[in-house]
Amino acid sequence: MERIEKQRQTKSNLAKKVIDQILSQKNISLINHRRTTGFIRIQYEDGVDIFPISGSSAFIQEIAWTKFEASLSESTTKQIQQTLNANAIFRGDSCELNSRVANHDGCIWYDLGRSVVRISPEGWKIITNPPNIFKRYSQGKAQVTPKVGGSYWDLHSFFFIAPEQKLLFACWVLAAFIPGIPHPALVLHGNQGAAKSSTMKALLKLIDPSLNEDAQTEDESQLLLNASHRHVLPLDNLSIVSPRMSDLLCKIITGSGRVRRKLFSDEDEVINQLQNVVMMNGINIPASRPDLLDRCITVNLQRIPSELRLDEKTLREEFDKQLPFILGECFTLVSKAMALYPEIQLTKLYRLADFTKWGAAFAEALGHSKNEFMDSYQRNQNELTEESLLASPLGRAIKYYMGDNEVLEGTPTSILNKLNGIAFEAGVNPRDLPENAYSFGRQFNSVQTNLEQCGMQIEFKRSRERIYRISKTSESEIANVETSMVQQTLPHNSDICDVSDVPSEENGG
Repeated sequence: MERIEKQRQTKSNLAKKVIDQILSQKNISLINHRRTTGFIRIQYEDGVDIFPISGSSAFIQEIAWTKFEASLSESTTKQIQQTLNANAIFRGDSCELNSRVANHDGCIWYDLGRSVVRISPEGWKIITNPPNIFKRYSQGKAQVTPKVGGSYWDLHSFFFIAPEQKLLFACWVLAAFIPGIPHPALVLHGNQGAAKSSTMKALLKLIDPSLNEDAQTEDESQLLLNASHRHVLPLDNLSIVSPRMSDLLCKIITGSGRVRRKLFSDEDEVINQLQNVVMMNGINIPASRPDLLDRCITVNLQRIPSELRLDEKTLREEFDKQLPFILGECFTLVSKAMALYPEIQLTKLYRLADFTKWGAAFAEALGHSKNEFMDSYQRNQNELTEESLLASPLGRAIKYYMGDNEVLEGTPTSILNKLNGIAFEAGVNPRDLPENAYSFGRQFNSVQTNLEQCGMQIEFKRSRERIYRISKTSESEIANVETSMVQQTLPHNSDICDVSDVPSEENGG
C-alpha cells in the first residue's frame, strides 16, 4: 500500500509541475469559447497556435518530456487536461471563437493557420498577433501565404463553367470569405469527366483547406460535429440528399442555435451555433426538397475535352503555384466589396438577402454591374424553382395539368381525382400523390410558393370544405413539362424530423 501511495503521489507531483510549467510561460495563455470549451493559445514571433485543451495530449507530453524527461500515463494526462480546462473556463478570457473567418472590430479576418489576415475597406494585411477570435482543430490545414499581383479569373482556368454562369460562380466564391451571413449551397453537377470532385477540392483548398475533403456521413451527429469544426462543409459525389439530411442542411446554411445537454446524466446545457458554407456535387442535382433547393445555387460543369485534360499531379502543381496570388486577389476583392457594400441599393432581394447584396458588391468589384449579377442569379433561381416544383409529385402533377388547362379548382378530393387521371402522363406514380385532404394541404403548402413563381395564381375559398383555385396569371403561361423531365424518377415525400443531439466539441477534432 505504501508503494502504491508513493507512486500516486509521484504522479500527482509530476502533474502539478507540468501544469505550473504551462501556466508560467509568458507566451502561453488559456482562453475559452463561450465558457464551454477551453483552448490553449501559444504566441510565436510569426503567429499564434491555438487548439482545444481536449486535444492537447501531444503538447502536454512534449512539456513533460522536454522539461522533466518524464512520460505521462493516459490518466495523468487526462488529469492535467481537466485542470487546464477548468482554469481556462473560470479564469481565462471568454471569447467568441470562429473557424477560418470572423467579424471583429469592423474588419473581416481570415485565419491562415499561424498568422491571420485582417481585411478592411482600405486593404488587407497579415497580422502575427491577432485578437482571440479563432479556434483550430486537427482537421484544419494551414493556408498558403497570400501574395499580390494575381487575377481572380486565373482561378477559372482550372474549371469548365458555362460563360453565362461565370459571374454568379465568381460572386459565390468571393462571398464565401464573408462571415456571419447565410450562403446558398453551391451545387456542382455535370456528366462524368466534368471534374466535379476536383473543382470542389480546389475551392476547398482556396477557401478553407482541410485534411477532410469530404464531410459526407450517414451519422447526423458526426456531420454536425464536422460542421462545428470548420467553415466550409464539402459533400462529395452525392446521389440524393435524404429528407432528414435536407432539413439538417437547411439549418446549417441559414444558421441555427442548438441546445444540448453536456452529459446524459445532468441538466447542464450547452448552446452550439452552426452556420457553414456548404458545397455538394453529383452527376444530377442531389437536392430535391423545395426548402433546400431554395437555398442553393447550381453550376453545371462542362465535360473536359480529352485534349485539354491534365493528369492530377500536373494540375495540382499548377494550381498550387497560382494559389497564393489568387488568394491575395480574393482578399483585395473582399476589401473592394466592403467599400462598395454600404452604397449597394437593390430593388429586389432573394431569400438569402445578405448574400444577394454581397453578390452585387462583388460583381461591381470585379468590374461588372450589379444588374448582371442579379440577372444571372434570377435565371439560376428560376431554374431551381422549376427543379423544386418537379421534385414534388404533387407540384409536378399540378404543373402538367396546368399546361393544358386555364384553371384547376375544387376541394382537395376533387383536385386529387383530376390529378390521378393525368398522373402517369406527368411522370408521377399516383401512389406518391396525397392520400387524403389533410395530406394534400400539407404537401400543397410546400409547393405553393414555387407554383406562384412559375406564373400561377393561388386563391382559397371556404364553404363546408376548403376550395382551392389555381389559375394562370395574365402575364405568364405555364409550359408543359418536358418529356425528358417527366421520365425522371422522383423520391417519396417524408415528414420533417427533429435533429438529434450532437457530441460535444471535447470529443472530436
